[in-house]
Amino acid sequence: VSGRRFHIIFTLRYLRYGLLLCLVPMLRALIEFDLDSLWLALTQDAAILLFSAAVALALWHATSFGWEAEAVCVEQGIFLRSRHVFTRQSVAALAVERPLYCRLLGASRVTLYFHTNAAPRRYTLYLRKKDAAAVADALLPVQAEGAVFEPTGFERLTFVMLSANILTSSLFALWGLRQLDELLGMDFQQLALDTLREAALFAARFLPMGLAFLVTLGFAVMSFTFLYALLRTAGFQVCRSGGVIVSRGGFLTRVERRVLVSRVSACDVCVSPAARLLRRYPVYLSAGSFRGGDVPVMVYKKGN
Repeated sequence: VSGRRFHIIFTLRYLRYGLLLCLVPMLRALIEFDLDSLWLALTQDAAILLFSAAVALALWHATSFGWEAEAVCVEQGIFLRSRHVFTRQSVAALAVERPLYCRLLGASRVTLYFHTNAAPRRYTLYLRKKDAAAVADALLPVQAEGAVFEPTGFERLTFVMLSANILTSSLFALWGLRQLDELLGMDFQQLALDTLREAALFAARFLPMGLAFLVTLGFAVMSFTFLYALLRTAGFQVCRSGGVIVSRGGFLTRVERRVLVSRVSACDVCVSPAARLLRRYPVYLSAGSFRGGDVPVMVYKKGN
């Protein structure tokens, strides 16, 4: 199959740059703060959005893809055409994600993870639902089999609690601050610590009211994290079809991941304080440029 178009939702990745540019005229209007400046800013924003939409549609029209038994081909470019062929041998894992807005529009986001570290390490396609299933079957075909891991009852609660890892989220946030430090040359870590210190001093001045506020805030964060993990792991199951490990789950965002067993490069067992308390240990897989995702592939009991 060849000559297929990406889903029209593909244009959103370019429209967002236009939305960012729209902030510049609005900032000028806020500084001058008069009707003439506001009208000028709205006119400029409309022109920016129209230009961005025209460019996005042109790029969408100039992009096509096709697939065969063991490969996917993508052609793109308006003035300079490029052709990418992704073979089954180059793919270590893939993920088919369907957030709520994609499901409403009949779209899927397919991310290919390659087993080498050469660029690109991954590639994303925005496809129609049927096309996404066909591309996934062309690269990593699977057959329906019984689940080898499908948490229910207490196991389901344990799986949700271990997936709601606030410590891991905090570490990712710290890593993100370090990346901002290197990128912008600003000490964001020190700024964050100073902000937390000021917040602690502010709370100490109004104890016990400040203490109650901190307890309430902590409870709200934990509740939100638990709810997010509950929705993210809804209907989760894992099965193995030949040499491919398949995991599916999610309520608002449905995610299906396929990992080629022969390309698995690491198997990480997370022994956190919560895991020790529950005597259950989550397992994360890495394959090529795929780094395990945000949900463990399974949870096993201590001693197994």
